[in-house]
Amino acid sequence: MKSVPILVIMALLAMGCPTDDSGDGFYHGRVGGGDDDAGDDDAGDDDGVWCTAPITDLQIHANPENELGFWASWTTPVPAPSRVEFGQDGLRFFVQDDKEDTDHRIFVYGMKPETNFQLVAASVAKDDVYCSELEQFGTGAVPFADADVRVTAYDEERALSGWTLANFLQIGGDTRVYAVIWDMDGDPVWYYELGFSDGRGDQEVSLAYEGGEPRILIGGGVPSGTSVLEVALDGSITWEGPVQADYIGVKDDMHHCFHQTTNGTYIYLLHQFDGSGYSDIREIDRDQNLIWKWSLFQDTEWDFLDYGNYTDVDYGNDVVYYNENISHNFYKVDRTSREVVWQLGPGGDFEIIPPEAEPWTEFTHAAKVLENGHVLIYDNGKANPGSRVYEWELDESAMTAKVVWEFDGGETPFYNTAWGDADRLENGNTLITAGYQDQATGYQSRIIEAAPDGTIVWQLSVQEVDPFYLGSYMAERIPVLLGQK
Repeated sequence: MKSVPILVIMALLAMGCPTDDSGDGFYHGRVGGGDDDAGDDDAGDDDGVWCTAPITDLQIHANPENELGFWASWTTPVPAPSRVEFGQDGLRFFVQDDKEDTDHRIFVYGMKPETNFQLVAASVAKDDVYCSELEQFGTGAVPFADADVRVTAYDEERALSGWTLANFLQIGGDTRVYAVIWDMDGDPVWYYELGFSDGRGDQEVSLAYEGGEPRILIGGGVPSGTSVLEVALDGSITWEGPVQADYIGVKDDMHHCFHQTTNGTYIYLLHQFDGSGYSDIREIDRDQNLIWKWSLFQDTEWDFLDYGNYTDVDYGNDVVYYNENISHNFYKVDRTSREVVWQLGPGGDFEIIPPEAEPWTEFTHAAKVLENGHVLIYDNGKANPGSRVYEWELDESAMTAKVVWEFDGGETPFYNTAWGDADRLENGNTLITAGYQDQATGYQSRIIEAAPDGTIVWQLSVQEVDPFYLGSYMAERIPVLLGQK
């Protein structure tokens, strides 16, 4: 990536922040230490180490791909790792490259927009700890700065701390689509602009890893004529996948789902047509070689319109799961025999218990099998207005299905005629993406973290901003991709 001209780095005297008044030109404090979520931290012990020598040639380069980060470069007389510590009030976060070198270049990310940050560059060598002076960097505005996105609920003790990765659309007029990472305060700390969405809003945005490095995978309904992308945090494209069809709903139109499997391959959905429309499930490797494919229309006796919206693979049990929207059914498919093991939904293989329980889900999205074998489903409920999330307990011997948890928003219900997602988090809470802002119903798009008792412990609300309405299709909670002190 080409660098833009070096920014002027301002001293922090006007902010009343710690400065070096000894005249030897480096930060007089500790660096190193802390927990590095992105890798091992060998820079020092938990308290860090004292700076002993100056970095005199620190240069900061703005990143043309993203206003919420920058490139830092400097040199040291001996090989050492590269590290930049930063924060608004103190050096709370850091990024680090453990490769030892004398020419250092590192990308710093994860900053809030239109905010001033303190920073120190550091290289911890065997005999010296090289540090720059305490400097300042100011971030710019994001391209969707006019969007009204805010946190409307946050219980810090019960919510799972992290970042939330989602697709984000400004719908109406020149509709734009982005991949965005939001922090727990509702501020964007990373974004990537895909451009004009041409009516597609069903992008799946997920965290992937390549060579141990975090990447953002952007797939599903990407804009016409563009590729599925794997993007590094500096905004550079590290992989290009299949190319999107020229029009929505035609042959080879990718939609709703594209993510990395536990084996490092990619599984996704795309439209096919053979007298009737249907969805193919395809699994490919990184070179786009076809590994496996299956469709309800071609591999079973199904003879009706088939429109899926989620699929995933369980290699341990040699099965693939597929959620079909039109029939309201969720399928378990044997990868080897290619036969349907069972289908969950109306007209399927399971009996609801107790019999007087609520009817089957309708027009569902993003059905997923949890670690305990239960199925978590986002139920749009088109024929019965009022969307909700169900968790089904399945008995595959007795072929019975029982709802063991559900969430309908409680005092703040939601209804979304399309989109929607639900993920079970590691603390037992559920992250719910309540589809798009539906102008017909007046409901706004929300990303909700609900506790098992139904309490909303975190909520990101996306408000309508004339002339746009705003929304997200899917979201996932990811770790903070920064070291923290």
